Amino acid sequence: MESRRASYPTIIITGEDYGRISNVSKENVKEFAEQIAAVLEEEDVAKLAKQISPIEVGRRWGIIYGRRAKVKRMVIDRLFFETVAGNRKYTFELRALKGGVSKYKPYLLAVVGGTTFLKQAGSAEISTDTPAEEQPAEKSGEDPFS
Repeated sequence: MESRRASYPTIIITGEDYGRISNVSKENVKEFAEQIAAVLEEEDVAKLAKQISPIEVGRRWGIIYGRRAKVKRMVIDRLFFETVAGNRKYTFELRALKGGVSKYKPYLLAVVGGTTFLKQAGSAEISTDTPAEEQPAEKSGEDPFS
C-alpha cells in the first residue's frame, strides 16, 4: 500500500490541438468554461468535486475544477487547470490522496504560472507574462531544432 501512496501527489500535463478558441483570455474564459462543461457532460462525468470556475494564474486565464477517482481501493482527488494557447489546449492535473488537494494546489498553480507555451512547433514562444495577443509573430523558415 505504501508504494501506491508514494505515487501521490503527482502533476500531469497534457496538450492537444483545439480549434474552438485560439487563446483563453479574460474576455472569453466563460465561453471556454461552457465548452469544457459540455465536453464533461458528454463524457458523462457524473459529479464534479469542485465546479468549473474561471481563474487567472499570473497573466494566464483558464478554468479550474475538481474530480474524484478510485485507484486500487484508494480515493484520490484530482484538480484540473485548463487553458488554450496558440490553438493548443493544455490540461494541468494535480492528483493527491483524498483531502490533499488544498495542500498541493499552490504547487499546481506554480507550475501553471511558470509554463511557457509554444504557438506552433518551431515558432515564437507564448510567454505567461505577456498576453497571447501581444506575443511576437511567427518567424518563417526558423529551424525548430537550433
